[in-house]
Amino acid sequence: METEIKDVKRDLESLKKIVSEMRERMIDEDSIMTEEDYDALLAAREEKKRNELTSFDDLKKELKL
Repeated sequence: METEIKDVKRDLESLKKIVSEMRERMIDEDSIMTEEDYDALLAAREEKKRNELTSFDDLKKELKL
């Protein structure tokens, strides 16, 4: 019985290590950009270059919020 418990503990430690390594390699799904996101980012950068962006405060005033 004691040997079986030691084997289970060893296996659990091994699995913990594997899961930890997998987590380190996983990609954060929030960091993935779709093509649509990328196009919107490029458009926003162009608007910024042309000084066409509206500040949040100006937008609130415009919307009377």
